[in-house]
Amino acid sequence: MFETDVTIRGRLVGDPTSRVTTAGLPVTSFRVAATERRPAPDSSGGWTEGPPSYYGVSAWRQLGLNCAASLKKGQPVVIRGRQRVVTYTKADGTTGVDVQIDANVVGHDLLLGTTTFEKSVRRSHQSSDDRMNSIPDFQHPGHEDGLPDPATEPFDLETADGQVVGSESLAQSGLDRSGRESESSAA
Repeated sequence: MFETDVTIRGRLVGDPTSRVTTAGLPVTSFRVAATERRPAPDSSGGWTEGPPSYYGVSAWRQLGLNCAASLKKGQPVVIRGRQRVVTYTKADGTTGVDVQIDANVVGHDLLLGTTTFEKSVRRSHQSSDDRMNSIPDFQHPGHEDGLPDPATEPFDLETADGQVVGSESLAQSGLDRSGRESESSAA
């Protein structure tokens, strides 16, 4: 399967929210508004901004915990990750579409300010209840990019209108995590 990696620059439209999945994996979600800037057409040396594009971002495991501890509403960020277009059914029965990014790199945009780096503290034998209260060094063999394996680990997606769509709902509708028809339902 082909995957689309993207890099976006933008600002957080709200504070990140964190939770632990039913499989015990920490995930932090937030929305980013990215606005294209171009030189002004009047040769004044100024800039003009286009309309914003909004992205839902999910950061898993250690990256998610670090995002929760480091990011706040309004801060400029640079995000790199896998882009997915998710289709879902809204509460009113209409179909919605949302662009999601499963982040594998997140950082402050240093073009617009400065930041101070603090290394995560390594902790051992931490319960899932403690994961959201601290920043452990979370190691999961086979997950180098920090993303869950959709074939074996349940996941949830937060849509643009704030609905949470679980992997069970997608599986029942015959869709995979990208919103496309899954191979098992196509067969």
